[in-house]
Amino acid sequence: MAAVVFITVHGSNGTTISLVCSKTKVAPLKRLTIPRLELTAALLLSRLMQYVQATLKLNVTATHLWTDSVVTLTWIKSHASRWKDFVRNRVSQIQKLTANAHWKYVPGTSNPADCASRGLITAQLQSHSLWWTGPPWILTPEAWPSQPALSDELSTHEARPGIALHAAASQPDYHWDLIYRYSTLNKLLKITALCFKFISLLGKRRRRPLDLHSALEEARFFWIKATQAAYFTHEIKMLTANSRLPTAHAFSRLTAYIDAQGIIRVGGRLNQSALDQDNKHHSMLPRHFST
Repeated sequence: MAAVVFITVHGSNGTTISLVCSKTKVAPLKRLTIPRLELTAALLLSRLMQYVQATLKLNVTATHLWTDSVVTLTWIKSHASRWKDFVRNRVSQIQKLTANAHWKYVPGTSNPADCASRGLITAQLQSHSLWWTGPPWILTPEAWPSQPALSDELSTHEARPGIALHAAASQPDYHWDLIYRYSTLNKLLKITALCFKFISLLGKRRRRPLDLHSALEEARFFWIKATQAAYFTHEIKMLTANSRLPTAHAFSRLTAYIDAQGIIRVGGRLNQSALDQDNKHHSMLPRHFST
């Protein structure tokens, strides 16, 4: 993998372009697909660009970043939450590092970074104009390569599967996109709690607005119920109807039940203990990225 940074200077004597720096990195030992390697190279370029800008401290009028991978370009120009963890994490970093930059496509034959990744002998490097000054069209924006149409079909193998919720009209509609927006549970709960506080201010059901602690508790219960509703639909129906679950079912061994708030909890022999409800009877949650 390699990344190259050029600087274009517009002066009274015309416009010049020069190589500023480059960086190469050996591909990781863990085998990666070619699109993932190209995305990692884009992250390398993003970090190198940030380093150059922080070091030189120049008045930069525009930053253009180029990749010869249409798949990488599709990932970067889409919301990071659409992709699986590997791609999502790197796209998030790239978007943060290059928030004010313009990502574009460059054909592989015009990509100077390929000179470093493929290797050149000294004699070739000395007279290699692509390496020292970039592609011949770089100083003429009107001659820049046409940008390909970005298609999701090329990147569907890294798309995060959607979550389908089937609920009756009387049941709440759980907005799972909120989970993808926040990296920690605390952030998610705080945002949800603020929403509940705002709703309580508008509504007439409460004599006084929710305090922050109550709003956070309500937010926590909301997401527990949302996750259970998505993954334990059959179990909820069975327990609500007081029907017996199969003996081999994990819930049977845990003597699961639904509490007054509609949350599936673990039963057991701690009912008479002095512990609080959450510690006596843990809520049931699946193996899920949000838990």
